[in-house]
Amino acid sequence: MKLSTKAVIIGWVILFAALGSLVYSAYSKLNPDSLVVLFNSQIQRSYPASHLTIGKIDYVFSIDFKLSLKNISLTKDNKTLASADEVQFKIPWWLILLNRGNASININNLDIFVSSDSRNAIDPATNGSRSNPSVKIEANLPRYLLDAHYTLRAKNISIKELDGDRRYFSLSKLLVREFQYGKNSAFELNIPISIAHKNKRYSSDLWLFGDVTPEPKVWAVNYRGEFKTKDTVEGFQFEDLVIDGKSSFNPTTVDLASSIELLVEKKKIGTGEISVKTDQIQFHLKFSTFPMHYLRIVGDEIKNPFWDKIEGVGEGEVHFARSFSAENTSSLSAKLHFPGDFNLGPDHSITGQWYLDFKNEIWQTSFISPKQDLKFSRRAVLDFDKSQLTQYSQEIGFTSCDLKSALFSVQSLFGLMEPAPQPYHSTVVLFKQCLFGDKLFDGSFRFGIIPNQKYYQAELQDANSKMILKYLSKSNIQDFSLEFSHFAWDSSFKFLDPFFTASEGVLDGKIDGQWSTHWSQGTWLANLKADNLKAPAGEFFTLNQDLWTYFNLDSSTTIKRSWQASVAKQSIKLMSVTLDGTDPAHLSGVLSNSIKAKSFLTLSYPKNKKWKPVKKEVLEAFWKKETP
Repeated sequence: MKLSTKAVIIGWVILFAALGSLVYSAYSKLNPDSLVVLFNSQIQRSYPASHLTIGKIDYVFSIDFKLSLKNISLTKDNKTLASADEVQFKIPWWLILLNRGNASININNLDIFVSSDSRNAIDPATNGSRSNPSVKIEANLPRYLLDAHYTLRAKNISIKELDGDRRYFSLSKLLVREFQYGKNSAFELNIPISIAHKNKRYSSDLWLFGDVTPEPKVWAVNYRGEFKTKDTVEGFQFEDLVIDGKSSFNPTTVDLASSIELLVEKKKIGTGEISVKTDQIQFHLKFSTFPMHYLRIVGDEIKNPFWDKIEGVGEGEVHFARSFSAENTSSLSAKLHFPGDFNLGPDHSITGQWYLDFKNEIWQTSFISPKQDLKFSRRAVLDFDKSQLTQYSQEIGFTSCDLKSALFSVQSLFGLMEPAPQPYHSTVVLFKQCLFGDKLFDGSFRFGIIPNQKYYQAELQDANSKMILKYLSKSNIQDFSLEFSHFAWDSSFKFLDPFFTASEGVLDGKIDGQWSTHWSQGTWLANLKADNLKAPAGEFFTLNQDLWTYFNLDSSTTIKRSWQASVAKQSIKLMSVTLDGTDPAHLSGVLSNSIKAKSFLTLSYPKNKKWKPVKKEVLEAFWKKETP
């Protein structure tokens, strides 16, 4: 059967008319202006009295209908609530005609601004009461859009502070495939993690993969997360940490509750609960195996002289809470315990259990040995913004320990006197029945820096001997007192280094002094004896040898000595400096800081009547030299 030309033309006209009607029907549904009105009406439901501004609208009819909204901003009361470079809708024809198909939404550079003030702002409609801070999001969409599947792609999403430059949360990438209510959809997202510390910025990414089943009231979310560290930096390497989680999300109130498991090398190391609301976010993590090296990024701040290696694994819990209310506060706390060593010094350590308890800037560290012969507690205040320790107080208690080893925990007097800036601090070291040779010692060391004052107090004693040391620096005046009663000195006593050290010796007597700038310009009184003195060193003995050097004598071999001297009115008076032995040598004289006054030393041998005293003038004021 042959068709006439007229019939063919009529057929094409009918076909084009049918297509035209379909186009008209689709266009009537997808009128760009109508979609913008629909878009704006949905925004007004969630943000009443807001104003939507769109810089440019582009749309194209082809196989898909494409609508691009560019340079979008949402404002209210002259404040920006949200902005985006571009939001693009892509809707196929068959979705419009048959209400079936997959649409896509692409979002680029979306910033959502949160105002902590607006959450607690006074609402005139409630007679001056606080407005409800909960946010409810509602959407009424046409049937052909409501029944559609959506593929959502978003890049660079940030939640920021409205009145500042703080960034609360950000996403580098979000992808949800074939999203539809009541149906399971796959998603993936990338959360950048950036930490600024000590003028450095450490960057990592958390990649989350999972599925979501959205329902009108609750969305069920399952996901798995992996960390990808951009910068290989000690203390910021989380590549081995994996997160498995299940969440429920309420879309009307934007509330999220999540339970997670933490894994390292496929082994469970902890669990956690996460709660996110419009006005706050909370984390509660419990660890059965906490990798301690995660704390190394703040290692310099949280270390102490006795815990210098942040390593191994611990157990405990971590809490984090952030409020977006008017106070805009955050809180971080944790309790961890882990095995480790209490380091007293080179090759001296005690194995036990460490405890770390912190809340925000307050960090409390403690240690206890299995036999409870060592207990330690420290409370420190940290300033993470300045990456420094501001102050601390600590106490160490030794019971039935080896005294030589325990004394490694004591700071030297010289270390306290250092002019370099030090944080305010206080230390108490207690000794109870600590063994030293065949003797049992009790005692204490107390030292620290408080506003306008430095102090150092020490006391050691056994049944037959005692040492008392006191030092105070206040208002540019320094006071010093050192008293010995048949006290056996040992090479392990470093607390007077570099002023006074010896391998051994028995000391009796007292030294008292007060000065402001240099000790030689202060007032002193010394009456000290030493017996069985071996390998003496330090500034005190160096000055002593300088006196004997004027007569070409070496005092280092003499094990028995005595000193009687005083300092007053810038003059050192030596009543008796003696090297005791079979033929004791005796020095006396005056050393003056005044240019007009003469300084001299006199050497005599009291038991040698054939030796006449020798007097020499001292031209060099060697006693005024500062410590090298």
